[in-house]
Amino acid sequence: MPNNDAKNPFIFSKKERVGILVVLFVIVAIFLAAKYIYPLIIKDGPIAAVDIKAATDSLQAKENDGSKNTNAYNDYNNDEGYQSYSKKNYDRTFTGTMFYFDPNTLDAAGWQKLGIKDKTIASMQKYISKGGRFREPDDLRKVWGLRDDEKDRLIPYVRIAESTQPAYNNNYTHYEKKPYEKKVIAAVDINAGDSAAFDALPGIGGGYSRRIINFRNRLGGFYKVEQIAETFGLPDSVFQKIKPLLKMSGNDVKKININTAKEQELKAHPYIRWQLAKVITEYKKQHGDFKTLQDLKKIMTIDEETYNKITPYLTI
Repeated sequence: MPNNDAKNPFIFSKKERVGILVVLFVIVAIFLAAKYIYPLIIKDGPIAAVDIKAATDSLQAKENDGSKNTNAYNDYNNDEGYQSYSKKNYDRTFTGTMFYFDPNTLDAAGWQKLGIKDKTIASMQKYISKGGRFREPDDLRKVWGLRDDEKDRLIPYVRIAESTQPAYNNNYTHYEKKPYEKKVIAAVDINAGDSAAFDALPGIGGGYSRRIINFRNRLGGFYKVEQIAETFGLPDSVFQKIKPLLKMSGNDVKKININTAKEQELKAHPYIRWQLAKVITEYKKQHGDFKTLQDLKKIMTIDEETYNKITPYLTI
Protein backbone atom coordinates (compact mmCIF):
# COMPACT_ATOMS: atom_id res chain seq x y z
CA MET A 1 0.00 0.00 0.00
CA PRO A 2 1.56 3.36 -1.02
CA ASN A 3 2.83 5.63 1.66
CA ASN A 4 0.73 8.85 1.61
CA ASP A 5 3.22 10.65 3.83
CA ALA A 6 5.94 10.68 1.13
CA LYS A 7 6.19 14.09 -0.63
CA ASN A 8 5.92 14.24 -4.42
CA PRO A 9 9.03 16.00 -5.80
CA PHE A 10 7.03 17.61 -8.61
CA ILE A 11 4.51 19.29 -6.37
CA PHE A 12 5.55 22.77 -4.96
CA SER A 13 4.01 24.78 -2.24
CA LYS A 14 2.74 28.29 -2.86
CA LYS A 15 5.86 29.89 -1.33
CA GLU A 16 8.12 27.81 -3.51
CA ARG A 17 6.24 28.76 -6.67
CA VAL A 18 6.47 32.45 -5.83
CA GLY A 19 10.22 32.18 -5.18
CA ILE A 20 10.85 30.48 -8.54
CA LEU A 21 8.94 33.18 -10.41
CA VAL A 22 10.90 35.95 -8.68
CA VAL A 23 14.25 34.36 -9.66
CA LEU A 24 13.21 34.00 -13.30
CA PHE A 25 12.08 37.63 -13.44
CA VAL A 26 15.41 38.86 -12.06
CA ILE A 27 17.40 36.86 -14.66
CA VAL A 28 15.32 38.19 -17.58
CA ALA A 29 15.63 41.72 -16.28
CA ILE A 30 19.46 41.45 -16.12
CA PHE A 31 19.70 40.27 -19.75
CA LEU A 32 17.43 43.06 -20.97
CA ALA A 33 19.30 45.75 -19.08
CA ALA A 34 22.77 44.57 -20.13
CA LYS A 35 22.85 46.38 -23.49
CA TYR A 36 22.05 49.64 -21.75
CA ILE A 37 24.48 49.19 -18.86
CA TYR A 38 27.56 48.02 -20.96
CA PRO A 39 28.17 51.40 -22.72
CA LEU A 40 28.10 53.12 -19.34
CA ILE A 41 30.92 50.85 -18.06
CA ILE A 42 33.11 50.49 -21.26
CA LYS A 43 33.57 53.78 -23.11
CA ASP A 44 35.27 53.90 -26.62
CA GLY A 45 36.93 57.23 -27.42
CA PRO A 46 36.27 58.76 -30.84
CA ILE A 47 38.99 58.26 -33.51
CA ALA A 48 40.50 61.56 -34.41
CA ALA A 49 40.54 62.49 -38.06
CA VAL A 50 44.19 63.47 -37.79
CA ASP A 51 45.13 59.96 -36.62
CA ILE A 52 43.40 58.37 -39.61
CA LYS A 53 45.22 60.69 -42.00
CA ALA A 54 48.62 59.94 -40.37
CA ALA A 55 48.06 56.18 -40.66
CA THR A 56 47.04 56.53 -44.30
CA ASP A 57 50.09 58.62 -45.15
CA SER A 58 52.42 56.07 -43.44
CA LEU A 59 50.97 53.15 -45.39
CA GLN A 60 51.30 55.06 -48.69
CA ALA A 61 54.94 55.84 -47.96
CA LYS A 62 55.74 52.16 -47.34
CA GLU A 63 54.09 51.16 -50.62
CA ASN A 64 56.14 53.77 -52.50
CA ASP A 65 59.39 52.47 -50.94
CA GLY A 66 58.56 48.89 -51.94
CA SER A 67 57.82 49.92 -55.51
CA LYS A 68 61.13 51.79 -55.68
CA ASN A 69 63.13 48.78 -54.45
CA THR A 70 61.38 46.47 -56.93
CA ASN A 71 62.21 48.78 -59.81
CA ALA A 72 65.84 48.91 -58.70
CA TYR A 73 66.02 45.10 -58.55
CA ASN A 74 64.50 44.79 -62.03
CA ASP A 75 66.92 47.36 -63.39
CA TYR A 76 69.87 45.36 -61.98
CA ASN A 77 68.63 42.08 -63.44
CA ASN A 78 68.18 43.29 -66.99
CA ASP A 79 70.98 42.35 -69.43
CA GLU A 80 72.42 45.84 -69.67
CA GLY A 81 72.54 46.35 -65.93
CA TYR A 82 74.09 42.91 -65.22
CA GLN A 83 76.72 43.25 -67.91
CA SER A 84 77.60 46.72 -66.70
CA TYR A 85 77.99 45.47 -63.14
CA SER A 86 80.02 42.39 -64.18
CA LYS A 87 82.32 44.40 -66.43
CA LYS A 88 82.85 46.95 -63.68
CA ASN A 89 83.89 44.27 -61.16
CA TYR A 90 86.00 42.38 -63.73
CA ASP A 91 87.92 45.51 -64.61
CA ARG A 92 88.38 46.24 -60.94
CA THR A 93 89.94 42.81 -60.04
CA PHE A 94 92.19 42.30 -63.10
CA THR A 95 95.55 44.00 -62.68
CA GLY A 96 97.79 41.92 -64.97
CA THR A 97 99.10 42.38 -68.51
CA MET A 98 98.12 39.87 -71.18
CA PHE A 99 100.67 38.30 -73.55
CA TYR A 100 101.17 34.94 -75.30
CA PHE A 101 102.86 32.35 -73.05
CA ASP A 102 103.70 28.66 -72.65
CA PRO A 103 102.51 27.46 -69.19
CA ASN A 104 105.18 24.72 -69.23
CA THR A 105 108.09 27.19 -69.41
CA LEU A 106 106.71 30.43 -67.93
CA ASP A 107 108.57 31.53 -64.78
CA ALA A 108 107.08 33.01 -61.60
CA ALA A 109 107.67 36.59 -62.78
CA GLY A 110 105.72 35.89 -65.95
CA TRP A 111 102.75 34.50 -64.02
CA GLN A 112 102.81 37.53 -61.74
CA LYS A 113 102.75 39.79 -64.80
CA LEU A 114 99.61 37.97 -65.92
CA GLY A 115 98.02 38.86 -62.58
CA ILE A 116 98.04 35.38 -60.96
CA LYS A 117 98.27 34.99 -57.17
CA ASP A 118 101.57 33.79 -55.68
CA LYS A 119 99.95 30.75 -54.06
CA THR A 120 98.54 29.57 -57.39
CA ILE A 121 101.88 30.21 -59.12
CA ALA A 122 103.69 28.06 -56.53
CA SER A 123 101.20 25.24 -57.06
CA MET A 124 101.67 25.21 -60.86
CA GLN A 125 105.48 25.39 -60.63
CA LYS A 126 105.50 22.47 -58.19
CA TYR A 127 103.40 20.48 -60.67
CA ILE A 128 105.88 21.25 -63.49
CA SER A 129 108.93 20.44 -61.32
CA LYS A 130 107.57 16.96 -60.61
CA GLY A 131 107.25 16.11 -64.29
CA GLY A 132 103.75 17.46 -64.90
CA ARG A 133 102.94 19.04 -68.24
CA PHE A 134 100.17 21.12 -69.79
CA ARG A 135 99.38 19.39 -73.07
CA GLU A 136 96.60 21.70 -74.27
CA PRO A 137 95.28 25.16 -73.28
CA ASP A 138 92.16 23.78 -71.58
CA ASP A 139 94.41 21.96 -69.08
CA LEU A 140 94.51 25.29 -67.23
CA ARG A 141 90.92 24.63 -66.19
CA LYS A 142 92.20 21.80 -64.00
CA VAL A 143 94.42 24.14 -61.97
CA TRP A 144 93.09 24.55 -58.47
CA GLY A 145 93.22 28.17 -57.38
CA LEU A 146 92.48 29.81 -60.74
CA ARG A 147 89.10 31.54 -60.88
CA ASP A 148 86.81 30.86 -63.82
CA ASP A 149 87.21 34.40 -65.13
CA GLU A 150 91.02 34.03 -64.95
CA LYS A 151 90.87 30.76 -66.91
CA ASP A 152 88.69 32.34 -69.58
CA ARG A 153 91.12 35.25 -69.81
CA LEU A 154 94.32 33.17 -69.97
CA ILE A 155 93.37 30.27 -72.27
CA PRO A 156 93.21 32.31 -75.54
CA TYR A 157 96.84 33.40 -74.96
CA VAL A 158 98.26 29.91 -74.32
CA ARG A 159 100.82 28.69 -76.88
CA ILE A 160 102.23 25.27 -75.96
CA ALA A 161 105.45 24.23 -77.69
CA GLU A 162 105.71 20.66 -79.02
CA SER A 163 107.56 18.30 -76.70
CA THR A 164 110.93 16.99 -77.87
CA GLN A 165 110.45 13.80 -75.87
CA PRO A 166 108.77 10.94 -77.77
CA ALA A 167 105.42 9.98 -76.36
CA TYR A 168 104.83 6.57 -74.83
CA ASN A 169 102.50 5.59 -77.65
CA ASN A 170 105.22 6.27 -80.23
CA ASN A 171 107.60 3.98 -78.42
CA TYR A 172 104.96 1.30 -78.28
CA THR A 173 104.23 1.70 -82.00
CA HIS A 174 107.86 1.15 -82.96
CA TYR A 175 108.30 -1.79 -80.62
CA GLU A 176 109.21 -4.86 -82.58
CA LYS A 177 107.81 -8.07 -81.20
CA LYS A 178 110.46 -10.71 -81.16
CA PRO A 179 109.47 -14.22 -82.18
CA TYR A 180 109.14 -16.65 -79.29
CA GLU A 181 112.17 -18.80 -78.94
CA LYS A 182 111.67 -22.02 -77.04
CA LYS A 183 114.39 -22.46 -74.47
CA VAL A 184 116.52 -25.49 -75.20
CA ILE A 185 117.48 -27.41 -72.06
CA ALA A 186 120.56 -29.57 -72.28
CA ALA A 187 120.42 -33.14 -71.02
CA VAL A 188 122.16 -33.74 -67.69
CA ASP A 189 124.56 -36.56 -66.93
CA ILE A 190 123.27 -37.90 -63.60
CA ASN A 191 126.77 -38.82 -62.36
CA ALA A 192 128.67 -35.81 -63.73
CA GLY A 193 126.13 -32.97 -63.61
CA ASP A 194 126.65 -30.22 -61.03
CA SER A 195 124.09 -28.28 -59.02
CA ALA A 196 123.64 -25.64 -61.75
CA ALA A 197 122.93 -28.31 -64.38
CA PHE A 198 120.18 -29.93 -62.29
CA ASP A 199 118.81 -26.50 -61.32
CA ALA A 200 118.21 -25.72 -65.01
CA LEU A 201 115.81 -28.66 -65.35
CA PRO A 202 112.05 -27.82 -65.27
CA GLY A 203 110.63 -28.12 -61.76
CA ILE A 204 114.06 -28.50 -60.14
CA GLY A 205 115.14 -25.58 -58.03
CA GLY A 206 118.19 -25.08 -55.88
CA GLY A 207 116.77 -27.25 -53.08
CA TYR A 208 116.06 -30.32 -55.18
CA SER A 209 119.35 -30.04 -57.08
CA ARG A 210 121.29 -30.08 -53.77
CA ARG A 211 119.31 -33.11 -52.55
CA ILE A 212 120.01 -35.03 -55.77
CA ILE A 213 123.76 -34.41 -55.55
CA ASN A 214 123.84 -35.25 -51.82
CA PHE A 215 121.98 -38.51 -52.46
CA ARG A 216 124.38 -39.35 -55.31
CA ASN A 217 127.43 -38.77 -53.08
CA ARG A 218 126.08 -40.99 -50.28
CA LEU A 219 125.33 -43.79 -52.73
CA GLY A 220 128.66 -43.53 -54.48
CA GLY A 221 127.05 -42.69 -57.82
CA PHE A 222 123.96 -43.77 -59.77
CA TYR A 223 123.84 -46.95 -61.82
CA LYS A 224 120.49 -46.16 -63.46
CA VAL A 225 118.37 -43.03 -64.16
CA GLU A 226 115.40 -44.29 -62.10
CA GLN A 227 117.39 -43.80 -58.89
CA ILE A 228 116.85 -40.02 -59.21
CA ALA A 229 113.17 -40.65 -58.31
CA GLU A 230 114.32 -41.88 -54.87
CA THR A 231 115.58 -38.40 -53.94
CA PHE A 232 113.91 -37.32 -50.71
CA GLY A 233 110.84 -35.14 -51.31
CA LEU A 234 111.05 -35.16 -55.11
CA PRO A 235 107.50 -35.53 -56.56
CA ASP A 236 107.01 -38.28 -59.13
CA SER A 237 105.37 -35.74 -61.47
CA VAL A 238 108.60 -33.72 -61.49
CA PHE A 239 110.72 -36.81 -62.06
CA GLN A 240 108.57 -37.87 -65.03
CA LYS A 241 109.01 -34.38 -66.50
CA ILE A 242 112.82 -34.40 -66.24
CA LYS A 243 113.38 -38.10 -67.00
CA PRO A 244 113.77 -37.53 -70.78
CA LEU A 245 116.47 -34.95 -69.98
CA LEU A 246 118.57 -37.33 -67.85
CA LYS A 247 121.35 -39.51 -69.18
CA MET A 248 124.10 -41.71 -67.81
CA SER A 249 127.49 -41.86 -69.55
CA GLY A 250 128.87 -44.84 -67.61
CA ASN A 251 128.32 -47.20 -64.70
CA ASP A 252 131.27 -45.99 -62.67
CA VAL A 253 130.03 -46.19 -59.06
CA LYS A 254 131.99 -46.44 -55.85
CA LYS A 255 132.05 -50.02 -54.52
CA ILE A 256 132.47 -51.31 -50.96
CA ASN A 257 134.53 -54.44 -50.22
CA ILE A 258 132.24 -56.40 -47.89
CA ASN A 259 135.12 -58.55 -46.62
CA THR A 260 137.21 -55.62 -45.39
CA ALA A 261 134.57 -52.97 -44.66
CA LYS A 262 133.70 -52.29 -41.03
CA GLU A 263 130.13 -52.19 -39.79
CA GLN A 264 130.20 -48.35 -39.59
CA GLU A 265 131.17 -48.08 -43.26
CA LEU A 266 128.44 -50.45 -44.35
CA LYS A 267 125.60 -48.79 -42.43
CA ALA A 268 126.55 -45.36 -43.86
CA HIS A 269 125.30 -46.53 -47.27
CA PRO A 270 121.65 -45.53 -47.94
CA TYR A 271 120.75 -49.01 -49.26
CA ILE A 272 122.34 -51.02 -46.40
CA ARG A 273 121.78 -49.02 -43.23
CA TRP A 274 122.58 -50.30 -39.73
CA GLN A 275 120.38 -53.45 -39.51
CA LEU A 276 121.64 -55.06 -42.72
CA ALA A 277 125.21 -53.93 -41.94
CA LYS A 278 125.06 -55.74 -38.59
CA VAL A 279 123.76 -58.95 -40.22
CA ILE A 280 126.52 -58.95 -42.84
CA THR A 281 129.16 -58.32 -40.17
CA GLU A 282 127.85 -61.19 -37.97
CA TYR A 283 127.79 -63.56 -40.96
CA LYS A 284 131.49 -62.86 -41.62
CA LYS A 285 132.32 -63.60 -37.99
CA GLN A 286 130.59 -66.95 -38.15
CA HIS A 287 131.41 -68.11 -41.70
CA GLY A 288 134.49 -66.13 -42.69
CA ASP A 289 134.91 -63.98 -45.77
CA PHE A 290 132.44 -64.05 -48.64
CA LYS A 291 133.68 -66.09 -51.59
CA THR A 292 131.27 -64.50 -54.05
CA LEU A 293 128.51 -61.89 -53.86
CA GLN A 294 126.09 -64.77 -54.32
CA ASP A 295 126.91 -65.79 -50.75
CA LEU A 296 124.83 -62.81 -49.59
CA LYS A 297 121.70 -64.75 -50.57
CA LYS A 298 122.53 -67.20 -47.78
CA ILE A 299 121.50 -64.49 -45.33
CA MET A 300 117.77 -64.98 -44.77
CA THR A 301 116.94 -61.27 -44.44
CA ILE A 302 118.34 -60.48 -47.90
CA ASP A 303 115.68 -61.20 -50.54
CA GLU A 304 116.08 -61.02 -54.29
CA GLU A 305 115.00 -57.37 -54.51
CA THR A 306 117.41 -56.26 -51.80
CA TYR A 307 120.21 -58.30 -53.35
CA ASN A 308 119.77 -56.68 -56.78
CA LYS A 309 119.62 -53.25 -55.19
CA ILE A 310 122.83 -53.41 -53.11
CA THR A 311 125.18 -55.59 -55.17
CA PRO A 312 126.03 -52.84 -57.74
CA TYR A 313 127.79 -51.10 -54.81
CA LEU A 314 129.54 -54.17 -53.36
CA THR A 315 132.65 -56.15 -54.22
CA ILE A 316 134.85 -58.87 -52.59
